[in-house]
This record gives sequence, C-alpha cells and structure tokens, in this order.
Amino acid sequence: MLHSNQTNSNPIAAYMTPVNAPAGTIFQKEMSLTMDEFTRAMPKAVQGIVTQTDKAGLSFRSDCDQGTVFISCRPKANRELGSLSLPRMTVEIQFCNFSAPESDDFFNRFALMFLRMGG
Repeated sequence: MLHSNQTNSNPIAAYMTPVNAPAGTIFQKEMSLTMDEFTRAMPKAVQGIVTQTDKAGLSFRSDCDQGTVFISCRPKANRELGSLSLPRMTVEIQFCNFSAPESDDFFNRFALMFLRMGG
C-alpha cells in the first residue's frame, strides 16, 4: 500500500492519488465511466462485494481474507471534448487490515478489470 511517507514503487498504484485520512490512507482516482458501468464491473473486480446507494453516489464493502476494503464512487460533471462527452467519476479505495503486498495485489486486480473500460 502506498503510505504518505513512502515513494510509489507500484506502477498500478501510480494511477491512484493517496489522500491522508484519520482512519488511514484513501486512494483516489478519477475514472471515465458511468455509475452503471462501474457497478456492473464491481462483482468481477472485487469478490464478495456489498453495495449501498446514497444521494451522493455508491459505496461498496468487501470482507476479504486479508481484511476489509471500502470503495466509494461519486459522479462528476462530464468532460466535454468538442462534440464528445465523456462521463467522469471519482473513486476512493480504503483498506483495513491489509498488508502492503496485499493492497498492491488488490490494486493490480482492480486496475486490470477497469483498463478495458476506459478507467
């Protein structure tokens, strides 16, 4: 896992921006997906996912052997490029009780599931 006082040696985690939070490090990423596309891909990206919906977006929780991972996503305004309109969303991932190698493995699997979808 990328800690705020370490350099980033994981090429996958390089696409995530760490945001310091009291409960630990939250990794933040902007993705070019709709909420529906993200929701459909989540069961393949993360096993045993539980989904909750609120007014601001979606929250996901997965209790893994390694620990618990919390994922939230919030829609953003579309990016307009001439006549092309691209959806955008912010995704935040937080790990509880994951070791650094376990969180790196999670990032690798997660990133691979979304590379094909414009993430």
